[in-house]
Amino acid sequence: MPDTGQLHVRIYLNSAPDAFRGYRPQHEVVEVAAYLATRHDGVLDDAFHMFNVGDDPCFGPPDPRAVTYRLRGNRSLSVGDVIALDDEFHSCEPAGWRALTTPPLITDMHAPGITPLQPTPVARILESHPADHAGCHVFQVLTLRWCATLAHQLITADPLAAEFAQQLDITGLGRFLTLDGDDAPDVKVTVDDATAMATDLTKPVLSVPVVSMGECRGHIVIDGWHRIHHALVIGRTCLPAWMLTGEAAQTCSLPME
Repeated sequence: MPDTGQLHVRIYLNSAPDAFRGYRPQHEVVEVAAYLATRHDGVLDDAFHMFNVGDDPCFGPPDPRAVTYRLRGNRSLSVGDVIALDDEFHSCEPAGWRALTTPPLITDMHAPGITPLQPTPVARILESHPADHAGCHVFQVLTLRWCATLAHQLITADPLAAEFAQQLDITGLGRFLTLDGDDAPDVKVTVDDATAMATDLTKPVLSVPVVSMGECRGHIVIDGWHRIHHALVIGRTCLPAWMLTGEAAQTCSLPME
C-alpha cells in the first residue's frame, strides 16, 4: 500500500458459536466500530492492537476509540473476526490476516460481548425527558440543566458524541465542592464524604462545553463530583473524563422546570 490517503476502517465481530476456530463464509458478523486511518501496511495490525489492549494504560496512553469500544460492552478482537479496509474484507487468522473474496454476512444483532455500532440521531434540545428517564440524574448550575443519564446513553450509542481525556486537571474544582450538611451557596456542588470515598476513580467524569458568543469558554462537570472529591482528598490532580461535543451537550440540555 502507498503511504498516502485515508482508509475507512470497519470492525466486525463474529457472532457464530465456533467463531474462534476461524471465519467461515456462513458466519454472521456485526459492525462494532468504524474510524478513519492513514493508509499504510500496518493498518490491520494496528486495529488488532487497538481493540485488544488499546484501552489499557499498561500498554501506553489509552486510545479513546478503544475506550469507547470497551464501554459499549464489546469483547476483544480475535481470530474469526473481520476488518474492512474501504471495501476490502480481511479475516483475523491464528497467524496474520486472510483477504476474503466475498463480503461477509453482516447483521445488526446484539450478542454477548457484541454491541452493534448504531449512532442514533436525536433532537438537539429535548422539550422533556424521555419516558424511561424516571429517576435519572440531572445536574443543574444556576439556570442551566443537563441530563447526565442521557449524556451517558449518547456516549454509548455514538463514539463521536464525546472526546476522551485520560488526564483532566481537577486541581481548580475543589472550590466548587461542599460536604453534605454544610451551609453553602447554590452554586456549590454538595457531596457526601462517605459515598465519595467509595467511588471508582477509573470511571471517567463527564463534562460539557460552555459556549458563549459562539466560542467555548470552558467545561462544566455534570457527573463525577464525588470522584473529584475523592481524588482531591487523596492528592490526585487528574482524572479521566468524557468531554461531550457541543451538539451532544445541547442534546442533553433541559429547560428549567
